[in-house]
Amino acid sequence: MFSVACAIHSSTRRPYVPPEAKENTTYLTISYDFGWSKVGFTSKTGRGSVIGVLSKKILAADAFTTGCGMCARGHDKSDHECCTNWSGSSKAMEAAMGVKLMLQNKLFDEAKVEIGTFIGDDDACTYSAVQRQASHKILKLSDGNHVRKKFGSELYKLSSTFKELNAVVIPHIKKCFNYALDQNRHNAEDAKKALLNIVNHLYGEYDNCGDWCKAKDNPHYIYKSLPKGEPLQNQNLRAALTKCLTGFSQRTTKIAHGGSSQPNESFNHMVAMKYPKSRHYAESNSYKYRTAAACCQKNLGISYMKDVYSAVGLSVSESMIKFSARRDVQREKRAVRQNSVSYKRARCERKLKKQRKTYQQEQREGISYQSGDFNIPTDFSDENYTAESPFVVVDIETTSFYETADIIQIAATHGTTEFVRYIFPVQRIDNKASEVNGFSVIVSQNN
Repeated sequence: MFSVACAIHSSTRRPYVPPEAKENTTYLTISYDFGWSKVGFTSKTGRGSVIGVLSKKILAADAFTTGCGMCARGHDKSDHECCTNWSGSSKAMEAAMGVKLMLQNKLFDEAKVEIGTFIGDDDACTYSAVQRQASHKILKLSDGNHVRKKFGSELYKLSSTFKELNAVVIPHIKKCFNYALDQNRHNAEDAKKALLNIVNHLYGEYDNCGDWCKAKDNPHYIYKSLPKGEPLQNQNLRAALTKCLTGFSQRTTKIAHGGSSQPNESFNHMVAMKYPKSRHYAESNSYKYRTAAACCQKNLGISYMKDVYSAVGLSVSESMIKFSARRDVQREKRAVRQNSVSYKRARCERKLKKQRKTYQQEQREGISYQSGDFNIPTDFSDENYTAESPFVVVDIETTSFYETADIIQIAATHGTTEFVRYIFPVQRIDNKASEVNGFSVIVSQNN
């Protein structure tokens, strides 16, 4: 187990103290997450981390390994340091690691600290295992990022039924969801009211809206992200959205606090940089050393390399000292910049701009990729194609006479029935092709 005792005392706020609290004991608020070194639940290794919410430092971390290369080659355990420390399934690693780091931590016992509040994803197994073995009540709060992702997933599920939920409307509803939580942080009742009011706002009812609502005092307000710039009208969609948001509003006591396990995700990324999935270190202690190196980098920065070199008796060059200092300065500046409001707003605007551009391209191009069965007949016997089969004449027009040309018109006729569709091209229309089909692009200029 890798623990940093100096980081414990910088995260000693007491937002929650259990009724059966011990004297002279500090109850920490921490975030916990677990990561596997391979996608899915077949990984031979995994690592967990406990990070203080205030200090953003790793308080404890460790790695599980299910195999040892030396033992696999027939060596006796007495002639090498066996790295195997887990014999269960990959799925059970996360809960077991949570118990080990939070409840069986010797450094926590020495510092007289215990876990009071646990922030993590909605995996019930980890919290159940920790609470079952804990001697006191532990408050469980949901990770804000996982809650937002889950809400987005619910909207995309509804989009298969309601065509109004397209690539422009869904980000708008997600933004309303984020505003409702962020503007009412640490206030569960107001957050609940704000979540339930999202549907009313989308359907043009502004009685419960706050000063942030621009449509409240403007009857001619145009929605930038709703169809035709008007409030939604589909009542079936309204019922579905209300049901979805009601489920989240009932959990505001767990999601309105604004807690996040993002620092744990950052740590998992550091481990992945030192242990890429294209390399195999699962059957040696190298994986644990790389996890420990990621802990040092998370808490101390790149400058930890100087101390490691000195500890093992290697010389530290002047270039390494300058490189470490420069990287640490860059890291601090990047952290300040990424936490600024202007950076976050610009990032959201870039993401929204990209989503709108993608939506416009997909609407212009039509269906270019679709999963599932198209119900295309595979039996080409004469029985399926008799004289009674309809005779359809199809014609297309393109931007040029080359094979790479874009299709700009698809037309078909059968008796008195006609079908015509136009597609705005990406390529320019060749002059010779325009003389044949009569199509051209006219660019209007507003004086």
